[in-house]
Amino acid sequence: MQNRYVGDVGDFGKYGLLRALCRSQSAKDPALRLGVVWYLTSDETHNNDGRHTSYLEPTPKNVKSFRRCDPDLYDLLGHIVRTDARRVSAIRQWDVLPEDTVYYDRILDFRGEQVRPTSAARIRARREWVQGALQATKNCDIVFVDPDNGIGTSDQAHSRRGGKYVLLEELGEYVDRGQTLVVYHHLNRSATADIQIKSLSVALRDLSPRCRHLTAARFRRGSARVFFLISQEKHETTLERRLGRFLTTAWSTHYCCSGFYARPSKDISVTRLPL
Repeated sequence: MQNRYVGDVGDFGKYGLLRALCRSQSAKDPALRLGVVWYLTSDETHNNDGRHTSYLEPTPKNVKSFRRCDPDLYDLLGHIVRTDARRVSAIRQWDVLPEDTVYYDRILDFRGEQVRPTSAARIRARREWVQGALQATKNCDIVFVDPDNGIGTSDQAHSRRGGKYVLLEELGEYVDRGQTLVVYHHLNRSATADIQIKSLSVALRDLSPRCRHLTAARFRRGSARVFFLISQEKHETTLERRLGRFLTTAWSTHYCCSGFYARPSKDISVTRLPL
């Protein structure tokens, strides 16, 4: 995650999904406390990432396609972009997410001078950073993990650009202690989106015996990105209901979802969720 992305179309899809998953609709609908772990790195300038904000222009097409999904979210992000307040701190300041949300926004960046460029030093620094994230979110029901690039290998995670990736074993620590996870991943051109999503779903399924059900929610605007929802059994019914409701709204034109159910065998079954 980089500050320059705040308010772009990917952010709109991200926070729309999180608001739908955490928001209680009635007194009988349990509130789920959210924790946000931004794998925050320094802003880069070599590409145009983060400049996809034209969806906020108040044209009739944008109002119909985007604003009607979540008018409050649309207006909040529009205000942040127009006032040049594009920093993750603005998400907290303007209550884009529920007011009891916990945020972890310490920078994880190996490109500066704060960590000596040796593998051992980076591993130690990264472990200390991860422990801080775990401590900050210990009382949350759902933890959203937001790396710049997504799920990576150990070689990637301990490289100079290692802060752009989350490791599978880091995710497993949240699952093992009973928390539901939402994980961002940026798809690439190594294979089709479906092949990448299924491969990662198998890897995520194997994180822990607690990983019974995974949902891959692909946001189809801007860059190719997917959000993996790893539901704990205690949250499964509530989240399935909320996601189903989400997909009956205007958001259905921007998202497609697949459910992956864990089986005793090495294979997993795939169920397309109705749009």
